Amino acid sequence: MKTRGEDTAKSYHKVLEPRLTGIYEALLANSGASRTGSSSSKGSERELFVSRFLSQIFPPIYRFASGDITDIYEQISGQIDIVAEHPLMCSFPTVENSPRLFLAESVAFAIEVKSSLGRQWTQVLRTARKLKSLKRFYKRDGYLRDSKGFARVATERPEQAAFYTEISNTYAAKARGLPPGPSPRIPLYVVGYEGWKDKDELTKKLTKAQNKGLPLVDGVLQLKPLRFMTFEAEGCGQFAEGPLALLTFIDALEWHFNQNVVPNRLAWTYLVETKHAREESEADQLQE
Repeated sequence: MKTRGEDTAKSYHKVLEPRLTGIYEALLANSGASRTGSSSSKGSERELFVSRFLSQIFPPIYRFASGDITDIYEQISGQIDIVAEHPLMCSFPTVENSPRLFLAESVAFAIEVKSSLGRQWTQVLRTARKLKSLKRFYKRDGYLRDSKGFARVATERPEQAAFYTEISNTYAAKARGLPPGPSPRIPLYVVGYEGWKDKDELTKKLTKAQNKGLPLVDGVLQLKPLRFMTFEAEGCGQFAEGPLALLTFIDALEWHFNQNVVPNRLAWTYLVETKHAREESEADQLQE
């Protein structure tokens, strides 16, 4: 897998690089302290990564929490370590500070945090397969679906073809007027406190973590040794080592936050669109 970023490995920003180094060292120091505590404190990697890194780097308009994600097709991800929400969108706790239920369209990206990538990679892939089965459904998707539906009706009713074709074209124009927005699949990043010493091993794991040509894992940040690598469908990703790995990781997450999201109304999406999705699924099952 080709990667971008090796050429910049030595061109540090002389002001930013020491700050990144300090953040990294503090993260490792706190991680070491948590691992020497009681057994109940040894599972604190997720909380540590949120409180000492994500919540300190990103502004408070973003919420990072754990929980399950569901979509309009009534699929569910299982519990995700860290779910990053787009601002001004909803999620649902059971009680205060409990794991939340997230709607797929509100999720910018997900993160799994592991003590050891080598020992827990199978768990990562199991979580990734469930997460990647979910699909986000935005306003543009609804317009495109309606456009195709009326185009189909136009072919089925030739005597009214002009009428239904005009409606189809209207919805298609509405879709073109909206930004493409994020991909249907939720991005997944993995953070490992202990990673692979050999860069080629990390490359091999990411390259093999695919389903039908699409990545199950969008990127990996390993803290020891400090590396960040992404995998993209076209086979070209990013790679960085040392303090630049943190910066490249932050840049990848920020890119997802900055995607143009135009959601449908909440009730419409999870009542009306879910009904449509259920009917489509039942129709597909009858055809089989």
